[in-house]
Amino acid sequence: MIEALKHDATVQDCLELPALKAMSTVWDQQYERANGKLVWLESKDMPSERVQSPFDVEACYGKRKQSWVGFKVHLTEACDADAPNLITNVLVTKASAQDMLAAKQVHERLKHNKIEPGQHFVDAGYVSAGLVLEIQKAGIEVIGPMPHSSTWQERAGKGFALDNFKIDWENEVVTCSRGKPSQHWVESSSPQGLSVIHAEFSRQDCHVCRSKRHCTKAKTLGRELTFRPRAAHEVLRAGRAAQETDEWKALYANRAGVEGAISQTVRSQGLRVMRYRGMAQARVQSVATAAGSNVGRVFNWFEGLPRAKTRVPRFARLVLQA
Repeated sequence: MIEALKHDATVQDCLELPALKAMSTVWDQQYERANGKLVWLESKDMPSERVQSPFDVEACYGKRKQSWVGFKVHLTEACDADAPNLITNVLVTKASAQDMLAAKQVHERLKHNKIEPGQHFVDAGYVSAGLVLEIQKAGIEVIGPMPHSSTWQERAGKGFALDNFKIDWENEVVTCSRGKPSQHWVESSSPQGLSVIHAEFSRQDCHVCRSKRHCTKAKTLGRELTFRPRAAHEVLRAGRAAQETDEWKALYANRAGVEGAISQTVRSQGLRVMRYRGMAQARVQSVATAAGSNVGRVFNWFEGLPRAKTRVPRFARLVLQA
């Protein structure tokens, strides 16, 4: 009987129902057959973008300072001193999507709408050397904190970090502070898909070096270095040096206003509470929220109402007055 029903059009239509397709996806993502038995997979073996709710199969798990299930909203705001600070773009992505990838989409939308900025201030999560290089081709300056090196030498603030090595790009050789050249230079890709260069030093040179304990913890191999290709490497170095200056910090302060935009849309208009299901409808709600915020901002601008300043907690005010 069941075999006969498989060819029935009504049954096939039922199998295409969204609820059944969602259930099938959940089973595929969270279970597997082992030795003829159905086994529930461990969390680490499940896909990161797995279905979290049967009511919205597009909603994903996200985590930053707090965790949530849903989507992520990226706001772009104008920050000209002689014009109202209007929200110029709203991008809705999966909660698990990297901010770095969202930055490129934001720029493409701004360019499509012919409102691309001369300078774009972004949070640290959106900045990468590759993004800076790509956007610079369009005549836009990306301003945001460059990611710092994650090596133990850099974190400890002592020892020989990448900046202590001299890179000869033409001859593809790296020289350490003791004058020893690298033995291998290999171009490859990082786990994130970025183009990187891997350089290795001779273990014989490293093991007899008096500065070895400040350079590498390897017991059998020589020092190894991984860095970006020349253009990206130089952008990283220049950005890291610039962001330590007072001039850069004063310039980057222009970005502070967008935190107010996020606070306004979240606290006053409930941006983080989706009233609909699916990414498409979530975007409609987010755009409507931003549009409502812009209406109020334009009204305040024509009325000459000054922008509100950052609130200072009462206890902090008492400390300042003391």
